[in-house]
Amino acid sequence: MILRTEIDIPKANFEIAHQDSFVLLGSCFSENIGLKLQRYRFQTAINSHGIVFNPESAAIALEDVLNNKRYTKEDLIQHNQLYASFNHHGRFSHENADAALQEINDNISKHHESLKKARVLFVTFGSAWAYRFNETENIVTNCHKLPQSSFEKTLITNDKIIDLWNLLLQKLIAFNKNIQVVFTVSPVRYWRDGALQNQLSKSHLIIATHALQQKFDFAHYFPSYELVMDDLRDYRFFKEDMLHPNEVAINYVWEKLTAWCMTNEMREKLLQLEPLIRFTEHQPINISSKEFELQLAEKEKQIQQLLS
Repeated sequence: MILRTEIDIPKANFEIAHQDSFVLLGSCFSENIGLKLQRYRFQTAINSHGIVFNPESAAIALEDVLNNKRYTKEDLIQHNQLYASFNHHGRFSHENADAALQEINDNISKHHESLKKARVLFVTFGSAWAYRFNETENIVTNCHKLPQSSFEKTLITNDKIIDLWNLLLQKLIAFNKNIQVVFTVSPVRYWRDGALQNQLSKSHLIIATHALQQKFDFAHYFPSYELVMDDLRDYRFFKEDMLHPNEVAINYVWEKLTAWCMTNEMREKLLQLEPLIRFTEHQPINISSKEFELQLAEKEKQIQQLLS
């Protein structure tokens, strides 16, 4: 008896290697995959504006990076003694406006340079639900704990997503003619929206990403959402909140992703790297041990030999 509905994922028409670099944008699922890439020593830049859930805010972030936008004090708000940007995650907030701007602009510049040479841009859409600031009628990335009455909840439709990203992908390929774009939809359930509203949101995201994939030959869809919801589809693969995929699920999606866009030789290299990387992650009781330092240097040397 077959107790799974395993998904057949056709091989991608491009392949990635260690000399390639990556930019990731979107929800916390992008961060999970980005951290996997970083762990295996790929050149990786993750979320220029912090975690971004909705596709319109993701488009704003990518447009900022493409244009190497410089934020000024006029772009910030001040609330609860913190300066923040409505286009950025709360981790960019600061008590000092200049410090907030420095981090915001430095991060955009870093991602601008990364995007110039990136082989792949991973974009993960989390939710089509977003919040519009009443004073400006602009979609925000983060409400920064302003009163709920300051915002209006709105659904970004698949047509709007397609229009936004249609223009943006044209700009992107003009900026970097070698880039591949991989869209995914986050398997995280946004339960505060309710079960029906969560499904409605995911539907708009899936329709939009598939339409973009069909229009642009450098755009692709990787089924992260379907792997967790239709293949694994068991609460064993979720964290205690029953909403976020756990480490087992993330590792499963990672394995499917590497099988999708890496050669067998590249995947074999990752297996060879694993014990070496685990050793470098180990925290000895005596961290100043000379013997451990020598072993660590030897493992790093072996890692660099594999990477080269």
